[in-house]
Amino acid sequence: MIEAQEGSFLSIFSQLKDPRVENDNKKHLLIDIVTIAVCAVICKCETWEEIADYGEEKQDWFKTFLKLPEGIPSHDTFRRVFMLLDPKEFGRCFLDWTNSIRKTIKGDVIAIDGKTVRGSAHTSLGKRAIHMVSAWSTENGIVLSQLKVDEKSNEITAIPEILDSLDIDGATITIDAMGCQKEIAAKIISKKADYVLALKQNQESFFERVEQAFARGFEIDFENMNYSYHQTTDSGHGRIEERNYFKINDVEFLNRSSDWKGFRSIGLVEAIVTRNGKVSVERRYYIASFEGDAEQFGQIVRKHWQVENNLHWMLDVQFREDDGLKRAKNSAANFSVIKRIALNLLKKESSPWKLKKKMMKAIYNEGFLMKILVGHGV
Repeated sequence: MIEAQEGSFLSIFSQLKDPRVENDNKKHLLIDIVTIAVCAVICKCETWEEIADYGEEKQDWFKTFLKLPEGIPSHDTFRRVFMLLDPKEFGRCFLDWTNSIRKTIKGDVIAIDGKTVRGSAHTSLGKRAIHMVSAWSTENGIVLSQLKVDEKSNEITAIPEILDSLDIDGATITIDAMGCQKEIAAKIISKKADYVLALKQNQESFFERVEQAFARGFEIDFENMNYSYHQTTDSGHGRIEERNYFKINDVEFLNRSSDWKGFRSIGLVEAIVTRNGKVSVERRYYIASFEGDAEQFGQIVRKHWQVENNLHWMLDVQFREDDGLKRAKNSAANFSVIKRIALNLLKKESSPWKLKKKMMKAIYNEGFLMKILVGHGV
């Protein structure tokens, strides 16, 4: 029997509060149920039936490090437990665990973004899809925290709660336009971090003043303005993308700039994409709390996009999150946490392989799956 190490996956999630009542016939330990589900998801299982079948096939292996007093739980037990489990309690354990495996890196860029789990909607019952807001550490390559909200508009209330749960001292927080709020900027500064916030028409007059500032800069070639510029070009698959980064550090000319805590500069990203002879141009505006140059600004913006490529895309393509039909009570929110646990374990495993290869290898090689778990403290 493998002993759980302090601060490890098994030791932390063993503290999870069991949602089943005391007089319930609890034949199976909660930590056994969670661990089997995580391993099954790593091995590409998607339904409660698949998870239970996987457990049955791997029962002898699971017995080497789980107690399994009554063998493998049925699919109904998996469904019922994750339906009843409190997502906030599950999220708290997830946060404790990620803090134990996270390396505190000065200058980490933490991208906060939301994702709608489309398969959680139940139109006939009038149930909307849940929306998961996640904090992604670009330096660690893992999800640091996540919170379920009922709809995208509630990201505004979820983001401060996520910020409160994290040690962000010395980090730079990046958020899309939904989170571009004065209260959120103030909280980031109060926690001794910097911010780069996307700015859109949700900040009407402020957006217009920033847009006009750059328009004026182009007219006068940014003469006498504290300005810097950086360019990158990427190509492939018949597509050429040129990105122009502009940054202005002197923002005193912007009216009411002091309303934003820590506000020290504005940025513009101009993306020019050429594909099949057709050219498209998109401009995105940002506000920031630091006075670095356009190259540094560009690096931070590009790192923010990791939350789409390394988290949301992985959840959709490798874990098929949007295809799930877990709608009862807390099932969808809790299964999303299971998938983020599985993703973090795979990301922290040291092999240089892509995620898909690691998942396939884990299916056929119990030693490798154990390495995924034990390598970071089962």
